[in-house]
Amino acid sequence: MTSHHTTRRRKGTSRRALSAFALTAALGVGASACGLPGQLGAADAANQAAPAPAAAPAPAPATATAKSVATRNPVLWPFAATSPWNTPIGSGAKLEAANGPMSSLLHRPSLPSKDGSWSNDIVTWINATQYSHPIFQAKSTDPLVTVTSEYHGTVKIRMPASATPANGDDRHMHIVSPDGKTLTELWLANKTSATTWTAGRIATVNLTGSGLGPDAGVRAYGGSAVGGLIRKWEVDPSDPNYTDGVIRHAVAIALPSGMLKYSGGDPGYDANGNGTAKGYVWPATEQDYDSPYTYYGSIPMGSLLTIPKSVNVDSLGLSPKAKALAKAIQDYGAYVTDRVGDGTVAFYAEPSVPMSWLSDVAGPDWTGSQLNTIRQKMVVVTNSGPSSVGGGGTRPISAAPAFQ
Repeated sequence: MTSHHTTRRRKGTSRRALSAFALTAALGVGASACGLPGQLGAADAANQAAPAPAAAPAPAPATATAKSVATRNPVLWPFAATSPWNTPIGSGAKLEAANGPMSSLLHRPSLPSKDGSWSNDIVTWINATQYSHPIFQAKSTDPLVTVTSEYHGTVKIRMPASATPANGDDRHMHIVSPDGKTLTELWLANKTSATTWTAGRIATVNLTGSGLGPDAGVRAYGGSAVGGLIRKWEVDPSDPNYTDGVIRHAVAIALPSGMLKYSGGDPGYDANGNGTAKGYVWPATEQDYDSPYTYYGSIPMGSLLTIPKSVNVDSLGLSPKAKALAKAIQDYGAYVTDRVGDGTVAFYAEPSVPMSWLSDVAGPDWTGSQLNTIRQKMVVVTNSGPSSVGGGGTRPISAAPAFQ
């Protein structure tokens, strides 16, 4: 379809991840800078070399209640306590068996192409140095910038002069307004002058709201791009906002076309802004615009994945940093929010996370082996919905604290 109505929210199709080989070759390339000095800044140059992973000690199991957090800043830890991004897996969660159709597809070591003529080995990865989501905090004294999108009109926002899109074709970039509560998300961001930018898609997000759509973010699932993003302050002990290395929210995950489900309907949007190409489940409100032609799996966009409580994360042979990610998935889950290139399953961290953290989580020789171990333990939650977030029931973890 080529009419303006059916393409006004069209998503890109190049949400790719670096292969382990390409990432290894790119270690000397700095990450995109971010705009909260001392909070969301660029990765330390001293961390650009990938160190050999340290042998994992035997600490007490990581837990989402390891340290009390009294209040939170929505710029750093966004969305309401009732948002699915901040809601722990409940005692009522029903899990598909590991050999069920969706979970077993998630575990596949390789996937055939749609026509069956070739196959790709699957690398499990974290997109940080490319195809990530840099966040910049604007001040009231920053330049007033006009951002124009062919199908989303024009917005005027304060933007730091240093704001730079993520590396990679998607060129995401997100600007926090001086009020500290409003986020302007951009996809295909392109600077045309000191005070003008263009973008393929623009969305305005309330950082104290749910983070959900319809049409409330620039990711394929229809919600905020910063939902589920692993943040520098969570994993970098040198960050002034660091607490204990625990990730206290659900994480975002992207799957290749061969895992994602299309069930019917033409590309487009209904009167409420929900996608008319179906297959997605709550909290998604849409999926990739070209899904009728590209998706050929069985896992719906928006699916909640988790590691069953019966799995002893301490026994998986993970480094402490990789274990923290596994515990977040076990405690809060991972929501399918986007499509990634063939041959990859990807989590997301902001570009400013230390390279030492990224190399530790990726595993020996940057192969993604630890992330693959985590993926192999994940299964689909089959009863998560707006009235049973995370499967419903009691929550073993306290709600996210109030905003400052």
